[in-house]
Amino acid sequence: RFGVSRRGAFAAYFADHDRWHLQTGQKSIGAFTRTTATGGRDTRSKSLPETMAEHFVAARVAAAGFVGRAEAAAALEKPVKSGHRIKLKVDAMLDTLIFKLERP
Repeated sequence: RFGVSRRGAFAAYFADHDRWHLQTGQKSIGAFTRTTATGGRDTRSKSLPETMAEHFVAARVAAAGFVGRAEAAAALEKPVKSGHRIKLKVDAMLDTLIFKLERP
């Protein structure tokens, strides 16, 4: 339906439960499992579920960094709102997916 059954990825974030759903296209699984969340080559042999679990951790770490920098830059009288936190989490997931799936 979203055009990623063959190539690419689909990510959905459910903020109420702080959970992600991630689907990769058949032709993108190899790139996804052989690349780190920062775009480096991963030579370990891993299954897709194992790779996804690692990817979720990497995206959460990146998101925590984004949120931490936003909070540090925010004025005391204007803290980071929950909607902005969600946006930063989505940004982190998109960034890590781009690193994993873009062609060198």
